[in-house]
Amino acid sequence: MAERRPRNVADLGIAIRNNQLIRQNKFAVEFVGSVLNQFDNGFKLKDATLQTESINFPGRNLATVERRSHGVVQEFPYEHQFSGDIEIVFKLLDFGNGVTMRTIIEDWMDVIVSRSNSAVEAAQGNNMILQDRSSYTCEMRLFGYAQGDDFLDFSAPPKMTGVATEVFPKTISAMQFSDTADSYQTLTVGFSFREFTQF
Repeated sequence: MAERRPRNVADLGIAIRNNQLIRQNKFAVEFVGSVLNQFDNGFKLKDATLQTESINFPGRNLATVERRSHGVVQEFPYEHQFSGDIEIVFKLLDFGNGVTMRTIIEDWMDVIVSRSNSAVEAAQGNNMILQDRSSYTCEMRLFGYAQGDDFLDFSAPPKMTGVATEVFPKTISAMQFSDTADSYQTLTVGFSFREFTQF
């Protein structure tokens, strides 16, 4: 029978010294794609690190189907799925002239589904314009760093990288103001994506 060797605090210290811990508060966020040039101030999303308060790496699961030939029911995986959208909480900075991260995200949404009443849209009877996905989506890159890393230095190699493809803003959550609050305003945006790869 196999026996486990006892572990102690010294083992933990050795493990941490030899293998750096990735920190939750050291990360970078970038958006890459030509769609950022299609609306005003889209360039501010190219490096959204300083505006980002928090971001979630999407979870992943395997879709299964139940089958039973004999005995107990067994689950067989047939494809991978991702759990939900990528949610980013932005600090709501005032960029001047009425420009905030909310107006930038809304301009991006208007590229996808216009709110104007053009002749084409009137003929279609709605505001939906069918477009090629590449014309309104982009790539999102997420980087994670360890304790001693300078995550604001572009040359610093990340300890983990996640790349989401065909990204576009799907939801803007409501913002709450209160005369009893004592903090800065944030903006929560849910981004839809097609594929997420971590390496």
